[in-house]
Amino acid sequence: MTQAVSLAASSTHTGESSSLVVYFSCTGNTEAAARRIQELAGADIIEIEAADPYPSSYSDTLSRAERELDQDARPAVITTIDDVAQYDVVYVGYPIWFGYAPRPVLTFLEAYDWSGKTVVPFCTSGGSGISASLGEIRESCPGSDVAEGRRVNDTGSIEPWLRSLCLIS
Repeated sequence: MTQAVSLAASSTHTGESSSLVVYFSCTGNTEAAARRIQELAGADIIEIEAADPYPSSYSDTLSRAERELDQDARPAVITTIDDVAQYDVVYVGYPIWFGYAPRPVLTFLEAYDWSGKTVVPFCTSGGSGISASLGEIRESCPGSDVAEGRRVNDTGSIEPWLRSLCLIS
């Protein structure tokens, strides 16, 4: 039996922040960007974890990701948030796989009501941009204001980007 990972149990949940970073990462690149955003925004942070973990082999992970994309799958996730209402700004991070967000990210987003919230997508990628994935994020977060997303392969580019969106001072 798989146990849910709850934000309430996370050591990075203060209960005082009005912003949250949620991220999905397989190689650590997206996690590094997420942690930098957490630091700059003073946000809570939680990792989106698939119920069936991805293989350690990158090529096997990509094979699975391609199958999931072809099937428009929504693989189960074990990550939950107890109180989405406390957050005004939600940063959503993910790697770009075949031009799109990994399917567990959409599973997670579609499980909550993001109405009235600002959703700020960010991605990491070896070559693809974020634009194709933004439509998916908007569809998965109806009623939210989806901000200008950014590919952030260099954590040094994060602070100027967040300042340009007036999300940090």
